[in-house]
Amino acid sequence: MIERYIKLSVMGLLGLTGLLSSCSTDELELYDQKKEMLSFAPDESAIKTYSFMSRPEGVMRDTVWFTVNLIGFTSDRDRYYELEQIIPEPTKDTLPSTAPSTPPSVMAEAGKHFVPFDSPEVRQALRFPANAITAQVPVILLRDPSLKQEEVTLRFKLKESSDFNIGYKEYQHRTLKFSDKLVKPNLWVSYFLGTYGPVKHSFMIQATGENWDDDYLRKLGFLPGGYVEVARQAYVMNLVKKLYKKLAAENEARRARGEEVLSEADGTPVTFKSF
Repeated sequence: MIERYIKLSVMGLLGLTGLLSSCSTDELELYDQKKEMLSFAPDESAIKTYSFMSRPEGVMRDTVWFTVNLIGFTSDRDRYYELEQIIPEPTKDTLPSTAPSTPPSVMAEAGKHFVPFDSPEVRQALRFPANAITAQVPVILLRDPSLKQEEVTLRFKLKESSDFNIGYKEYQHRTLKFSDKLVKPNLWVSYFLGTYGPVKHSFMIQATGENWDDDYLRKLGFLPGGYVEVARQAYVMNLVKKLYKKLAAENEARRARGEEVLSEADGTPVTFKSF
């Protein structure tokens, strides 16, 4: 029993202390010791991108992972939490209009683009392990043929369950954009990688054997907000310099065959910095 009270989520309690020092009682609900709280990890990107293009054609489903943190006491038993898709209500901005505008994002459909959060499979997977202070949240994506033509967006949030209350409001939501075509990663930093294009992205994959998606960029030290960890910048610049040389060799081979240099569909040449 003593161990249970000592083994707390340090991350959660530190966050609670910080909020109590900066928020009024109207902004933060009192901590309920009868039921612990969960929040998504604050140091994790709130928006992730994924493409089935990084997987073999026969792979018809894949899982993208998020992280939740415990606020409160650990338990000697497994506990379960719930997720809920956020369905936007129609507004004057989303109602049909005769004026030209940017096409709205396509909302992901449960059962078509992802395994429903209330399905037995997902309910069983949304498990917070005994004695843990963090857990990995699985979102199971389905490779529907429509993803080859369009990117879809899944917005979801933590939902109160029999074991958990929801935690900090600003860390309750996550967004996942996915497709079956190459799309610009959310962590793409133009200063290092230059202007994004699908042809350029495809060349980077072929030249390095890496997917150059958010997961790979995160490993390289890319951060939300358009930054790269200072300690990793020299390594990233060296990678880009290698891509610059490989592109030069590719374009030389193209010219020898009487072809144009590697370009996007609109004719814009693919380029990399030489640093």
